[in-house]
Amino acid sequence: MLTFTISQNGKKLGGSFSSDIGGGAGGPLKGNVAGDVVKLKLADTVGPHHCKVNSTATVSGSDMAGVFMVHGGKHCKGRGTIDLTLQP
Repeated sequence: MLTFTISQNGKKLGGSFSSDIGGGAGGPLKGNVAGDVVKLKLADTVGPHHCKVNSTATVSGSDMAGVFMVHGGKHCKGRGTIDLTLQP
């Protein structure tokens, strides 16, 4: 499972993420909001490879969908899609 805790102050976003996928990962996140577009940068400080992730997504109601790219080192390569729903 991948969990995000995100706070917003104006256009700026901050918070943290955690994951139990592939041995676990987690750390801080930061980003910004422009209209319905959210851009996030995640920095893994828990997992063995300390990967970084950049993502861009569009918010519609309680859903967010977009793309991400993993980078930062030999084991930190990949890209995919994001499909998130706000949990009550």
